[in-house]
Amino acid sequence: MMKLIDVLVRDLEKFDGWPEGAVECHRFADEAVVDFFDKDGNWPYDCTAKYGSIAIECVSPIVMGEGIASETVTRDQYEAALAASKTEWDGAGHPPAGCKFEYKASSGKWFTATMKYCGESFAIVDMDGSESWVTLDAPMRPIRSEEDKKLDQITQSILDILNDYDFEMVHIRSDQKRIATDIVERITSGMIPHIRIE
Repeated sequence: MMKLIDVLVRDLEKFDGWPEGAVECHRFADEAVVDFFDKDGNWPYDCTAKYGSIAIECVSPIVMGEGIASETVTRDQYEAALAASKTEWDGAGHPPAGCKFEYKASSGKWFTATMKYCGESFAIVDMDGSESWVTLDAPMRPIRSEEDKKLDQITQSILDILNDYDFEMVHIRSDQKRIATDIVERITSGMIPHIRIE
């Protein structure tokens, strides 16, 4: 039998995640419905109408003489369990099921997808709520942070500058200074993104 926290981690994002203002989720062991409460123990909405029988896999019969059992999950517990459940992929092999990743389509554009199934030659992925298949020959990479993307842009811009020079000829200090000056000028003119000289 599943625990409430496991059901919430698996299914709550389908309902737009943890409700704003709620500090805990509670259910009685013999019920498939959940209730959310704010810090004052109140909740202005009918949770059954929104979540239905979300916890059906958690229901257990009442045992006579043991009182009424219940489960409570706090927001902090939910967020910690949700973070721990996220599947990471380091870029080796193919992304595991449940992992968000980017793949490069034949058009050359990168798309974000979530791996649902990975076979030997193709994969079933979720893209914006609809299933699609992709060939495993397509380049794939882990989701990169905004910082990683900025560093890539900076690095590529500097490489573009360096490609303008013949490095077999750049062995004297005046040529090195000319390259450094060129990089600084391009930074100040905005040609190298995400860097400012103050």
